[in-house]
Amino acid sequence: MAKEKENIPEKIKEAFKEYYNGIKGTPKHLGIFEGVNWFSFNFKEPVCLGFPVLFGIKENKIQEATDNRAINILNLFIKD
Repeated sequence: MAKEKENIPEKIKEAFKEYYNGIKGTPKHLGIFEGVNWFSFNFKEPVCLGFPVLFGIKENKIQEATDNRAINILNLFIKD
């Protein structure tokens, strides 16, 4: 049975498209933290970038997390 396609807000898609222009991949919903829906970017091919960039959306406004904040948010959603 095919996995139901995630409903990714257009503003999130646009934010990742602008940030990772030309890099193939798709946004993935991580979860909700502090009322913000956070998304990561799943790359289709291996890339070397450094710190991750996450985008979140709350009340139709985009938030960006980089550096240690992005790592801390990612750690909240990592399952052992």
